[in-house]
Amino acid sequence: MRPYVDNSPEAKARLLTALMAADDRIDDAEIEALGALDAYARLGISPAVFADVLRDYFVDLNAISAEADLGMRINTTAQAPVVDAITEPDDRQQLWEMMVGLARADGDIVDAESAFLRVVAERWWVGKVPGDLHRVDPGVVGPDEVAEPSAGRAAPITFAAAA
Repeated sequence: MRPYVDNSPEAKARLLTALMAADDRIDDAEIEALGALDAYARLGISPAVFADVLRDYFVDLNAISAEADLGMRINTTAQAPVVDAITEPDDRQQLWEMMVGLARADGDIVDAESAFLRVVAERWWVGKVPGDLHRVDPGVVGPDEVAEPSAGRAAPITFAAAA
């Protein structure tokens, strides 16, 4: 993955892009959700620069995939620098809320999106995510397992234990 300055608009955009691409496709509903979430303004990035980050992400992912024979899915090791480039707690909270909105945009949080969200939660909030979790359950909202909801913002999602 190409390096971006930590907490930069491009690093934040790449994180959203990684979530959107987790299931090997970017849904029209996810693109529309970027606008509905006011993502460009919240990230401090223009739609054109976001599109450049998205394109560059796929170029980088394709190079990694070709080297490691992974297909187009990014593995946990390759996800780490994408996730770890966001270090500021306020940025993490804001991005978490946007990622949840994007994951829910098409009406279903698929396993690949759930897995990516879990990696993010585990890397950002070490010790707050139990090890026996299976997938993100958008219908379960816990007291403060991952983050406190802010007034006027979507409540955080928590993780449901595997059945």
